[in-house]
Amino acid sequence: MTESPSSNPSSAPGDSVDSGHAYIFFGHSYGGAILGLSEQDGLDANRTLYVEPAGMGHDVWSPSDLHNTQPDVQRYSMSAPYDPINAIQGVQLFGLGHGADPNTFPGVTDLATGNYANGQPIMGLAAHNGVLTTGSDAWKNMNGVFTGGRNVVVTVTHATSIVAVSGVITGIDVYGVVRTEAWSVTATGTSKTYVSLTAWKRITSVTATAATDASADSITVGDGDKLGLDVILPVALGLTATAVKEVVAAALVVTGVFVAGGITITSAGVISVAANADPRGTYAPATIPNGATTYDVWYISDIPEYSGGA
Repeated sequence: MTESPSSNPSSAPGDSVDSGHAYIFFGHSYGGAILGLSEQDGLDANRTLYVEPAGMGHDVWSPSDLHNTQPDVQRYSMSAPYDPINAIQGVQLFGLGHGADPNTFPGVTDLATGNYANGQPIMGLAAHNGVLTTGSDAWKNMNGVFTGGRNVVVTVTHATSIVAVSGVITGIDVYGVVRTEAWSVTATGTSKTYVSLTAWKRITSVTATAATDASADSITVGDGDKLGLDVILPVALGLTATAVKEVVAAALVVTGVFVAGGITITSAGVISVAANADPRGTYAPATIPNGATTYDVWYISDIPEYSGGA
């Protein structure tokens, strides 16, 4: 089990874990079956990750077999090609076996295992533990489950002069809430970039629309350097440029840039999210994320239980 470290995030809607924290549980091999049985017994979790799992747990075949406190849990799974454990996933005979295949279980996001850092594919018997190799695609995908979201950068290039183009970025944040943000770049020039203010856990679509023929534009979409905060950084406290404590790679620093959550609260307590804004706020470290650096930030939040579901 891991507790998301970036900002001690709050629980997802519907979870009964204590507010101010997000709990992520990880099960490898037979541990995946144990994790599924724990979910069946009502495990308090925000996210669960099944890695090279034996199954979802004995007699767990559908979401209805899980505890009724589990509807909002975000589930992820990965299995490398030709790992022998694939042969027993989803097989249960004569009272023996470990239930459904987590990779095809309804509501589970199937993550790719990809390649090792040297470019070799993760596959075969060695892949059973090889997915845990630091720097591999599988390791990066697992790290993505353990941590919060990131913003998106849209780059438009043209050989001579950019045709104005715009669109909408749609995705899901760390609490499973659908977020959208409109993006656009103006005409002229040969390279322009749009940097989103919202941080997403997973992007589902990016659209592009142009008033005239923009077929000569080249559009590239990728991760940005802003990390989404899992607990709201409130405007009221004025912490838009600094934090109580910021640690990068075990060193105390004060170089990151924080943007407060883009919400408003009426006198009646109704919360609304501003357009093109992250509801909880973002953190842009001075040291660009590289998949190996650890960031640990501490700040004060007046509504840590808010998950951004307005």
